[in-house]
Amino acid sequence: MIRYPANLIEDCGKILVTFDDVPEAITFGEDRKHALKKAKDALVSALSFYTEANKQFPKPSKPKKNQFLISIGYKANN
Repeated sequence: MIRYPANLIEDCGKILVTFDDVPEAITFGEDRKHALKKAKDALVSALSFYTEANKQFPKPSKPKKNQFLISIGYKANN
């Protein structure tokens, strides 16, 4: 299991989600619960680009105040 900190930012009545460590992962939701659900999908999708390019995943940083940890399962490339 790997966990990346996510930023949730209110933007025009919606919740924008970004990841400092994986800038390709961006999404939004109607509310916090919806945004967190979509955050996992966005993170998995963005990390698939690293897999396709044979690049290692970015190392997750320590979460900052007000960030949410998004967990994903992954298989190490052998």
